[in-house]
Amino acid sequence: MLRKSLQHICPSNEIERALVDIGLRATSRPEELTLDDFVKLHNLVVHV
Repeated sequence: MLRKSLQHICPSNEIERALVDIGLRATSRPEELTLDDFVKLHNLVVHV
C-alpha cells in the first residue's frame, strides 16, 4: 500500500487523508496512481 511506502515522509493518517482528498481510496497501491495523482499527493503531504 502507498501508506506504508510513504510513511517515512509523514504519518500514515496524513497520507490516508491526502489520498481521500484527491479522490482515491486510502488503500490505493502506487501502481494505481497516475502521474497527476502523484503530483497532487506530493503537494498535499510534502511540507517545504
